[in-house]
Amino acid sequence: MTEHVTITKAPDTPETLDFEALLAAGIAAAQHYSGQEWTDYNLHDPGVTILETLVFALTDVAYRTDHPIEDILASSASTADPALERQPFFPGPQAFASAPVTSNDYRKLLFDQVSGLRNAWILPHPGPSGAGGHYDVWIQPYATDVAEEAQPARLHRQIEDDAMALLRKTRALGVDFRHVRIAPTAEFALCGDVTLAPEADPEAALSAMLFAAEIALNPPPRVEDIDEALASSAAPETLFEGPGLELGLIPDSGLSPPGRDIDLARIRAAIIALPQIETVHGLMAPEKPCPRGCDAEDPCPCALCADKRAAALVIPALSRKAADLEGLRVFRRGAQVSFDADKVLVQLRHREEKLRWEEHYAIRQVANSDYSRITLGNPARQLARYRSIQHMFPGVYGIGPDGVQGSAPLAEGVADTRAARDARQAQARQLKAYLAIFEQMLANHLAQLDATADLLALPSEGPSYHVQPLTRPEPSPDDATALGPILGQPETPEPGRTQGWFTAYKDGLAELRDSQDRPLERRNRALDHLLARFGERIDTAELKRLYDDKAQPLEIFERWLLDRKAALLRDVIALGQGRGQGVDLAAPETCPLLRRIALRSGHDAPMFLIEHVLLQDDGLEARIGREEIGTSFAISAPLPRSAFRLAIGDRAVHWVLEPDPALPPLEMLLPQLRALGADPAHYTTSPERSYGTTVCLVGPDGLSIEVVENFRSRSHAADWIARMVATCQGAGRDARALDAVFTPVVMPLDFAARGATLVLAPDASGTSPARRAYLADIVTEEMPAHTLPAMLWLDGETPQEARDFARAYAAWCAAQLCVRATRTPSAEALAAGAQASQILRRQIHDLFCREFRALRARRRGDAVQG
Repeated sequence: MTEHVTITKAPDTPETLDFEALLAAGIAAAQHYSGQEWTDYNLHDPGVTILETLVFALTDVAYRTDHPIEDILASSASTADPALERQPFFPGPQAFASAPVTSNDYRKLLFDQVSGLRNAWILPHPGPSGAGGHYDVWIQPYATDVAEEAQPARLHRQIEDDAMALLRKTRALGVDFRHVRIAPTAEFALCGDVTLAPEADPEAALSAMLFAAEIALNPPPRVEDIDEALASSAAPETLFEGPGLELGLIPDSGLSPPGRDIDLARIRAAIIALPQIETVHGLMAPEKPCPRGCDAEDPCPCALCADKRAAALVIPALSRKAADLEGLRVFRRGAQVSFDADKVLVQLRHREEKLRWEEHYAIRQVANSDYSRITLGNPARQLARYRSIQHMFPGVYGIGPDGVQGSAPLAEGVADTRAARDARQAQARQLKAYLAIFEQMLANHLAQLDATADLLALPSEGPSYHVQPLTRPEPSPDDATALGPILGQPETPEPGRTQGWFTAYKDGLAELRDSQDRPLERRNRALDHLLARFGERIDTAELKRLYDDKAQPLEIFERWLLDRKAALLRDVIALGQGRGQGVDLAAPETCPLLRRIALRSGHDAPMFLIEHVLLQDDGLEARIGREEIGTSFAISAPLPRSAFRLAIGDRAVHWVLEPDPALPPLEMLLPQLRALGADPAHYTTSPERSYGTTVCLVGPDGLSIEVVENFRSRSHAADWIARMVATCQGAGRDARALDAVFTPVVMPLDFAARGATLVLAPDASGTSPARRAYLADIVTEEMPAHTLPAMLWLDGETPQEARDFARAYAAWCAAQLCVRATRTPSAEALAAGAQASQILRRQIHDLFCREFRALRARRRGDAVQG
C-alpha cells in the first residue's frame, strides 16, 4: 500500500520541551557509558527515576527560557529595575526614519516642526561662480488672524528664524541653505456669476468656494493618520521612510509643486465639485493692483513690487478684503441673492483654521500609536524561582521534606539500630549531594535568565554570570531540604555562628562564578552582537592591536572599548541617521559623522570637518587664490608663496615649493622661479609604479619644487617638462609678465571635487602610521559615497598649530553662522565671513602642501627600497 506524505496538524514540539525524546536520549547516553554495569532501564529502576526527574526539570527550565522575549525583559526588569531608557530599544518610527535628503524630505520636516508654516519649497540658488549645492527656501505662512494682523512682520521673522534653525541642524553634507524667505504673493479676486443649490446658504457656499479655489492653487501638505496607514497593511519601513515626523505621515504624493499661475480651469473644477454650487459662469481672477498705488510707473518702484520681481517664486493668494468680493453675483432658484461679505470672510477664516487644526490633530496619533511605543510583556513571570527537584522524588528515597523518617522501613533482616539509621541518613545525603550538582546548574540558569534586562542595559555593570543558592538558613518551601549539613552546617548549631556555612556557600558560588567570568570581555561580545543587529561594528581585534598603552592592564582597554560600544549602541539611530549630515555651525562639536568616526576609530583628539560648499562666500570667486571680493571691500591676507599655477597655453600645471619661512617676497621669488624652470637640467623624474611618474625641480640655492600633476610615463613627463621650460624661457622679466605666467594659488586643487576637508589633531601620545592608516579606512567607510574628504594632519609636535587651527575654525563657524542668520547680511558680516574663510583656506593650504610633499617623499623612498 502506498504511504502518502502528509503534514501533521499538530504543532512541532521543540526538542527542549519533548519529555519523551529527552528521556530516550538520557537512557541512550547511560547505556553507552555504563556498559554492563547498568542493564535495567525499566521505570522501576532508581536510576531511571532520577533521570526522569532531571528531564522534567530540564523541560521546565526550557519552558521558561522559551517565554516571549518581551515577557522575559519585563519580568527581569521588574527585579533588576534598570530604567527602560537604559535598554537598546527604539520605536518603529524612530528606527525606520532617516535624515532628510531630498527636497521633499525638507518640505515635510519644515511643515511638521515649524509652527505657523503652511507650505515650503526648496529651489536651487546660483552659488558663487555657479557652484552647486546652494539652495533657497521659500515658505508660505498661514494667514494671520485678526489678533495677529498688527504684527505680521514679527510673526514672519519668527517663522523664518525657526525654519533656518531647523535647516541648520538637519542640513545634509555638501548642502548650503543660503536664504529662508517668505514667498511674496500676488493677490487676486474672483469675479463671475455663481448659481447655488436651492437650499444652500449664500455665505457658507461662497466661503466654501473661496476656500476650494485657494486650496486648488496651492494645497498644503496632506497629513495621513498613522493608525489608518498601518491598518492598510503597508510595510512600516516604507511608511516611515524619510525624516521622523511628529504630526503624522506625509507621503510624497501629498506634496504639490508651487502654483505660480492663477489657473482658472483648476479653480473652476474645484468650485463645481462643491455640493453647494450648481454652475459658474464668466469666472475670472484678475490680479490685484499694487496696494501702494504706484501702478502708473513701470516698473513699480515700491519695495513690495521690487521683491516680487527679484523673487524666484511668487505665490497667487486670494484677496481677504470684503470690497474684492463685489465682482461675484450669486443666484439661487433663478433670482439674485445678496450676501454679507464680512461674514463670508469670517467663515473662510474658520475653514482655514479647521484645516490647520485637522493637519495638526494627527500629532496624537503618532505619539499614542502602538507602533510608536515600546511595550513590554507580562512582568509577573517568576524567572528565577527554582523549586528543588528533591520535592518530586518519592518519599522512599528519604530526600523529600519528611527526610529519612518518611522513607521506607529498613530492609528485612536489618536491625533498627542507630548505626543502620545513620547509614540510611548517609545514603540520603549522598544522593542529595549528587543531585545538588545538577540542581545548582539549573538554578544558576534561571538566575541568568532573570538578569536579562540587566545584561542588556546601557551601561551594564557587575558580573555577566549569575548564580543563586539552593537553600538558605531559613529555607523557603521551594528550597532543597536538609542541604545545610552537606554544605557545612554543623549538626549542633553554635551560638553566633549559625550562618557561617551559608556565607561560605555563597562565597564559594561567587568565587566559582568569578573564576569563569570575564565580565568586560563577555559584555564586549554581547555589545558586538547587538551592534551587528543594526549593521554596526567596532573592530575589537584591530583596536586592541593599535591600542597605545599596552603596558596597562587589559581591563583598562576592555573598559575603554566597552564604553565606546555602549555609546554607539545608545545613540545608534541618531548617529546612523546623522551620518550624512553636515556640520551645525552653531554647535560643530555635535556633528554625528565626526562622533561616529571617533567611536569606531578610537581617535579621541579633535577633528575638524570643513565643507567646501560653506567656503564659497557670496561675491567670492570659486578659485580660492583670489584676494579681492567684488568692489566693495578687499581681503587683508598675504598672497601665498608656496603654491603657484603655471599657465601653459590653455592648460596649466601646479608647483608646490618646499615650505621655508626664509622664502623671499613674491616680487623677488617670481624671477627665481622663472630662472629655475627655464633650465631643463633642474628637472628630475621619478617612476612610482601605479602612481605614475612625478616631476621635481631642484635649484642650486636649495629651492625645491614638486609638480603636483602625475604623468603617465617618463616620455609623457618629458613632453610636459619641455612645455614648462619653453613657457619659462618665453616669459618676460618684468613683474606684469611674470604675474601672467605664475599665479599664486591656495591648495588643494580638487577643492570642489572632494567636497570636504577633514583636519585631524594627533593624540597626546602621537598617532602612529598604523593608526593613521586605520583611521583613514574608517573615514572612507563612514563618509557618504558622494563626498571623499581630503585628510590632513596637524603637527603633533607643535601644540600651538592645533590651537591656532581650532581658533580659526571656531571663528569661521561663527562668521558663517552670522552670514546665514539674517535675511540680508550686512557688508561687514559678508566681509567677516569671507575673511574667516580666507584664513581657513590658507591654513588648509599649508597643511596640504606639507602632507603632499611628505607623501611624495615616502612613495619615492618606497620605490627606491623596492
